[in-house]
Amino acid sequence: MKREDIIDSLEYIDEEYIGEADLARNAGKPAGDSGKVTPIRRKPSSVRRWGTLVAGFAVLIVAAFVVTGILRVRSGNMEAMKSAEATAAEEQAAEHYKAEQPAASAEEKADVEMMAEATEEPAAEEMMDAAEEIQAADESMDMDAANGTDGAAEMTEEMEEPAAAAAEAVRIRIMSNAGEIVFDLNDSPAAKALEAQLPLSVDTEPYSDNEIVFQPEKPLDTENGIEGGGTEGYLGYFAPWNNVVMYYGDFEEYPGLYILGKAVSGAESIREVKGRITIEAVGE
Repeated sequence: MKREDIIDSLEYIDEEYIGEADLARNAGKPAGDSGKVTPIRRKPSSVRRWGTLVAGFAVLIVAAFVVTGILRVRSGNMEAMKSAEATAAEEQAAEHYKAEQPAASAEEKADVEMMAEATEEPAAEEMMDAAEEIQAADESMDMDAANGTDGAAEMTEEMEEPAAAAAEAVRIRIMSNAGEIVFDLNDSPAAKALEAQLPLSVDTEPYSDNEIVFQPEKPLDTENGIEGGGTEGYLGYFAPWNNVVMYYGDFEEYPGLYILGKAVSGAESIREVKGRITIEAVGE
């Protein structure tokens, strides 16, 4: 083996020992004659180093798995304990409910029976009253038939009376620059007196801040008239001045002021009325 090969295979060799070994070899003596031992330290191989690292990592991984397993076991034990405690609490509550349930059921049953007894008598009385009313109605119908009176005809006549009164209500129409305004008149003497003068063509005049006025050809009859106040859309008559008044705002009751009727359409245009208007009964 060459010297260079030996040196390359060693990690280190003391320079002093190398020098002595060279002298001894040149003198024809073995290197051991120098009386000194040459310490030799070899380089650790790469395979051994990687094996050590792998073993260390393996130990760490195993330790991590062991710790994780311990933690999981402890967590599972705690959850099991909580579940057991919850189950025990539910069982205890169920037993408590069962212990109280019979008494509550008995009380409810007693209440139901008392309510049934209390309602049986009124129900029976109501049934008897209903039966008596039916019998009385039958007897009344028999008496009407015997007297030649038709109850249904009387009811029809009663229903027709309001319709006839509505049909008799007087409706007038005022045509102006602001459009058409329709009023329903009441059955007062003053309203009938205004109707009797239709048709009319008269001039209007604004007054105060809530009315438009015009004068009929003749004063209206106010005997047994309807006095009062009102709101927008009312038609009135102020007797002292012979003014028929169309209101587009609120007004109060005043001596000599009579209500003739109320607008059914066009009330919002009263404030815009100006100049001459034409008044006629609806249907003419």
